[in-house]
Amino acid sequence: MSTTRHEQLSELTSAHPGLRSAERGIVNDIDLRLRRMCHLIDDLIHQAELGRIVVDDYADATNAIETLPLATDEFQLARLRLGNSFTYCRKREFGAAVFEMRLLRNQLLRGGYHSLPLG
Repeated sequence: MSTTRHEQLSELTSAHPGLRSAERGIVNDIDLRLRRMCHLIDDLIHQAELGRIVVDDYADATNAIETLPLATDEFQLARLRLGNSFTYCRKREFGAAVFEMRLLRNQLLRGGYHSLPLG
């Protein structure tokens, strides 16, 4: 069952009731970008566990990282982990690739986004 963008925004807005409308819009946008990034990471993990590499998914994840409001050091670490994962996949070291992607996901969730339901 697919949800519309309006339904997603309503769900995320209700999770932040103390914010003014404009602030909720910003939070919702950040939450949606983080949710998209985590789904991309989940897809990459799944593909790596199957022993596959999907170059387009890595490109999408790289672009998605650039949309997140990360401090410079967090951004560099996220890009490094994603790059390491891609390199490991190319070398057919899929376990190491999955490990790097899980570290990346944990890094993003630790960055203050841990209240976002991602299931």
